[in-house]
Amino acid sequence: FIENETMWLATLGRGVMQARIVGNFTHGGDLELSVLKVNGGGSHNFVFQVMPKEGKEAWLATDGAGLAFTEKNRIQTLSRTPGEVPKTIYSTTHDRSGNIWFTTPDAGLIEYDTDKNSFNALSIDEGLRSLNVSAIISNPKGEILIVHNKGIDILIPEKRHFMYFDDEIGLQGALPVLNAVCKDASGNIWIGMRDKLVKYSAVREDLSIHPRTRIEHVSVNQSPIDFHTQAYFPARQNFFAFDYVGLWYTSPASVKYQYTLEGHDLNWKESGDHLAIYSNLKPGNYIFRVKASENKFFYDEPLAEYAFEISKPFWQTRWFIGLAVICVVLLVYLFIKNREQRLRRIEALNKENIESQFRALKAQINPHFLFNSFNTLITIIDENTENPNVPIEYVQKLADFYRSILQYREEEAISIPEEITLVKNYYYLLQKRYGENLILDVNIDGTQGFVPPLTLQMLVENAVKHNIISKSKPLTIRIRGNNNEYLVVENNVQKKISDAPSTRFGLQSIINRYEVISDKKVLVEETNNSFKVSIPIIKNMF
Repeated sequence: FIENETMWLATLGRGVMQARIVGNFTHGGDLELSVLKVNGGGSHNFVFQVMPKEGKEAWLATDGAGLAFTEKNRIQTLSRTPGEVPKTIYSTTHDRSGNIWFTTPDAGLIEYDTDKNSFNALSIDEGLRSLNVSAIISNPKGEILIVHNKGIDILIPEKRHFMYFDDEIGLQGALPVLNAVCKDASGNIWIGMRDKLVKYSAVREDLSIHPRTRIEHVSVNQSPIDFHTQAYFPARQNFFAFDYVGLWYTSPASVKYQYTLEGHDLNWKESGDHLAIYSNLKPGNYIFRVKASENKFFYDEPLAEYAFEISKPFWQTRWFIGLAVICVVLLVYLFIKNREQRLRRIEALNKENIESQFRALKAQINPHFLFNSFNTLITIIDENTENPNVPIEYVQKLADFYRSILQYREEEAISIPEEITLVKNYYYLLQKRYGENLILDVNIDGTQGFVPPLTLQMLVENAVKHNIISKSKPLTIRIRGNNNEYLVVENNVQKKISDAPSTRFGLQSIINRYEVISDKKVLVEETNNSFKVSIPIIKNMF
């Protein structure tokens, strides 16, 4: 560039040179050349560009020394942190804020913020189309033109927004030349290509730099609605489709979209389609937002929005939930009261039943047995006048038997060995009367558990009471265990012609008793030859 009759030259090999005109150059004058030295010694031999800048004489794009500037006709290298500024810089320019922009072989476009002394890179992710940049230059509007092998990108620095020009202005196959750009006195930008010259003139008016995004249609349950006026929907209308468009006449095919449904989506979704569909939306408040970009860089693009609400079904409303809670509380209260009353009735019935069963059990000893026992005792005394031990033993067994009745009458259950002992004492008394005509066979090896007191004794008594016992018809009663689940009492059947008087508390009282204390039932099996009763064994004392 030329400043105050001094020409600044960027060279590849001799660094930065100044050419000063001495005398009348057209009438024998001379051209005085000088090479700028570097502060601290040495020189920057390879310089791609010299860019004038207010406040400093010029900024330099060097090969090997990074970004430098001139001050008092000497070159000063910009101090930097290693890695922040590449050593090779192809071209540089400045924006209206005074910040320096420069390009590198592989890092894209970099901004040097002179106030903050910091560096910010813009690359492919930020919207730059190519890292192979040939030249950059700013125009009077503050835009920065970036020339590369894919066309021309125009950057608005304040907004970090890119606009693109390529095939639509005739740049198909254009091959730009390194730093072949300049600005004329009118502010036009001239760009040199290998086979053409491009002139860019910025319009004076502020143009729209974003696609104009708008929502075209909204459908609910596949039926279009007037979304300008309708924004409230019942719960069953929860299938939404949004049709939108981003108007960008320069290059409609390059427009991309980002959209989100606030209240449903966690992040923005990117798409090239013009339609967004949401099904089975839950009741709540939503805002559909969509924006369009012609360069895939969604930074400050304007939004199109539509807010709407889906109401809750009546069973999710406060009044219904409150009513339901009241009903549930009332039902629970009625259930508890009813259950308490039912439990009290059951408890009363159980108590009455248990007391009845105890009375029945205590009454099981037939009074006639006592009289028969005394008669048997008299007979034994008469038959054993010379051997008093036999009557004495009989009396002892009789006493033991009735002592056991007194001992167990308050118990709800006794162990099986205790019940067997009581039965054997009872059998001893019966045997003195019936002799060998009455046989008791007990086989309960390994059987453990509990039974209500006098249960087995009562079954033995019933067998004796209702069957003939004689020398020709002996009665056999067997007691055995069944898989530690039941006690089985079985006798042969030889019924009396006229049955003995009964207290009517016999087998039925045992059945009723077990309905109260056990889930298992008493099993009764009767054939022409045998009568068998299976008593459930109680595993744990209650």
